[in-house]
Amino acid sequence: MTVEERRKHDRENKQLQRKLNSPYAQRVRESKRSERVKAHRRELRSSPEHREKEAAYIREYRKRPEQIIKNKARSRARFGLINGIIVRPDCCDVCKQPDKKLRNGKSGLRMDHYMGYDDEHAMIVRFICVTCDGKQMRKHD
Repeated sequence: MTVEERRKHDRENKQLQRKLNSPYAQRVRESKRSERVKAHRRELRSSPEHREKEAAYIREYRKRPEQIIKNKARSRARFGLINGIIVRPDCCDVCKQPDKKLRNGKSGLRMDHYMGYDDEHAMIVRFICVTCDGKQMRKHD
């Protein structure tokens, strides 16, 4: 079994266990929430080696062709929003729930490039709430 096949198998098994909410899944969730495990993860993330490794990964990730296209489209849409070309609605385009401000005062609606990130569709966005965005992401997994 290749690494990709194993990852796919593990991902499918994990999704099944979550759906079933088995005792095993409950034990795994509880073990990850323990203070000892949280402290250990905090300690690992704060190490200089981890920070450098993470920074190197991010630098390489941003150089990927698909990420360059996405960032360019997001930047154009953000520019359109600032300059009034795109207008932020008062409610989610999918579920029509009113916009709820986040803790930092920003809008809870996100720009969704549902037509794609290429140049001709970069300015075509819809504004969706965090809940609808999560549902959409889970549907794609």
